Amino acid sequence: SWTTIQNFPITPHERVGKFVSGTLNWLADKRCASSKQCVILSFDMEKESYGEMLLPQIDVGYMAAPLLYVLNML
Repeated sequence: SWTTIQNFPITPHERVGKFVSGTLNWLADKRCASSKQCVILSFDMEKESYGEMLLPQIDVGYMAAPLLYVLNML
């Protein structure tokens, strides 16, 4: 059944997440004080809890929009 999740902590880049091992995952921007960080936001479907992981640092000279893919999901 559908349920509404209140107080989603971060605004994802896309509406559709990637499903992996019981979690839905999105790329999202997290605003902290005066800076913005790109994170992977994870929602555990069973526990109904959130998690987040920072993306690795990238070379400032190479600016590209991050993408989230799922590999080997056959």
